[in-house]
Amino acid sequence: MVFQCLAHTVEWENHRWRRLDNLHRLRNRFDPYLTKELAQELGVTVAAIVRVAQSCNMKGDSKYHQEVRTSKSGCVHRYSEAAKSRFRQGLGLANGA
Repeated sequence: MVFQCLAHTVEWENHRWRRLDNLHRLRNRFDPYLTKELAQELGVTVAAIVRVAQSCNMKGDSKYHQEVRTSKSGCVHRYSEAAKSRFRQGLGLANGA
């Protein structure tokens, strides 16, 4: 998304870039995991993550999930630490996995 906006943001002053950076850091603090990253960390497939997310109705629940639009037709899914715990339960993994 940054490259799509680059032409519009190159001339920004530092305080605007700082604000954007702070917003990204805030988002990443609350929803640090992309689907693939979460799957890798838990040692399961992306399909297993998607299955548990659907069965536990996590998508759309801001405690667990955030959908981030990346283009007109695309998006990425980000999950919180609370979601990670819920995935562990749903996948039958020990808390240390």
